[in-house]
Amino acid sequence: MKRILYLTFAALLLMAVSCKKDENHKNSFKFDGVDAIPEVSISKSEMEQGDYAILFAFSTHDTQKTLWLTCSSSLDGKTIDLTKGIASEAGSWQISCYGEGGGSLFVTNGGGMLSNGWFQSGTLQVKKGEKGDGTVDFSIILKKGKTKGTIDNNDHTVEINFNGPVRLVAGFE
Repeated sequence: MKRILYLTFAALLLMAVSCKKDENHKNSFKFDGVDAIPEVSISKSEMEQGDYAILFAFSTHDTQKTLWLTCSSSLDGKTIDLTKGIASEAGSWQISCYGEGGGSLFVTNGGGMLSNGWFQSGTLQVKKGEKGDGTVDFSIILKKGKTKGTIDNNDHTVEINFNGPVRLVAGFE
């Protein structure tokens, strides 16, 4: 009888751990505290030149928004502190968000001559992976991103946990 109880307990524990593990790998995107499901695209031409230009198109409160994330491939796999600039020879990053009609909600960047407008908090890690079939996967993790709006002067928050294939496009206009 004890053996059945132990086996049942072990099975329940294993199920709980595996469910928790799956939750940690689920893709998520949150903007200003609202969950959204973005369409994720990357510029093939930028990637061929050694940069990642990634577009997240999403909507919150029935309003379309776009979040642009660009960074040098030299930063691939490195954790970037978004509250600081980085030496220009190390690369550069930029995260900007636009509302419907193209109005800028915020523009932040670090690295090179454009280092300014950093986040108040947050870290970013972008990692590219390729499969043998030519599919390009990305892991993009932006944790606890908080910045001040350029026009509305409101705080804006961004959280991204994305891992999977991205849609390759020729370039963005």
